[in-house]
Amino acid sequence: MTSLHDALHSVRKTCDEARWLVEPDSPSAVETLGLLEESLQTLPDATRLRVIREVGSGDAHHVMATLREVIAYEWLRRLSLNPILMPNEFAPVSPDLSFEVGSRVFLADVFMSFNPSRTVWYRSKHSLGTKDAGERAQKISDRLGEKYHRYEDQDVPMVFFVFHGDHIVKSRDAEIALYGASIGDGNLTDCFPRRIKELQPPGGFFLPDEDGFARHDRVSAVVWCDWFATQNEDLPGRRLHSVVYHHWNAATQIAPGTFRPFPELVWHEIDESWQPELTAQLNLVARFAGGSELDVRPYSSDEPW
Repeated sequence: MTSLHDALHSVRKTCDEARWLVEPDSPSAVETLGLLEESLQTLPDATRLRVIREVGSGDAHHVMATLREVIAYEWLRRLSLNPILMPNEFAPVSPDLSFEVGSRVFLADVFMSFNPSRTVWYRSKHSLGTKDAGERAQKISDRLGEKYHRYEDQDVPMVFFVFHGDHIVKSRDAEIALYGASIGDGNLTDCFPRRIKELQPPGGFFLPDEDGFARHDRVSAVVWCDWFATQNEDLPGRRLHSVVYHHWNAATQIAPGTFRPFPELVWHEIDESWQPELTAQLNLVARFAGGSELDVRPYSSDEPW
């Protein structure tokens, strides 16, 4: 197989997203497939063919994850951060991406997070009942820990992309997974991180160790992403909602505004504690316009675009 369309067509019976993407009568699918194919054309031939092989040989989750690696690459490319998809220079490990901020190289990995099955207490053909007691956040935090330990021998800072896997998992779960509290929770601003650490919340991938030292500080940031279908029928396709969550005390800090215009949660040390600052409104989403443009605007169910 030499085209993404052919690869998706070959797995359409086992992957709903693949089946949707090759649907010729769906303007949204046609637009989205066009974006993916356009992105692949910016890759070296060997990488492009490798992506196509990965899509054509994977199960449903692998296909979906591979497509989101392409979207993360395209996001970084349009932010002019010189990404490389499937880089080779980190052997024996194989991260999904690398990119540059100034002269500094960052390693990046991408994964999707789905609602843990143990939170489901009711299931029918048309509805699902869940009860979460921190399991969603803990699942994200555990996966981040696995990623960290896989790459910790590499002498480079890291950034991880966490993509929304189903409609149940939200950005709030990612926030708790990182900081032990979500935006709007007073524990995120009250003597952080000392107070929230004492509460022993679920998640807390970025919280300090028992001696108060920053953990996982070689992860400079985690990017939450939701690649969703717009409700606007006049401009069909998918939009990308992204929030960049910085480590409060990263060993290698990424300057606020590096990912502008997307919202970033950044940290400032004030009187022996850390205070968060949100750099932009949280409802900004992006459309990958033609060429290398990003069309970024507020999005709501009342005013989709």
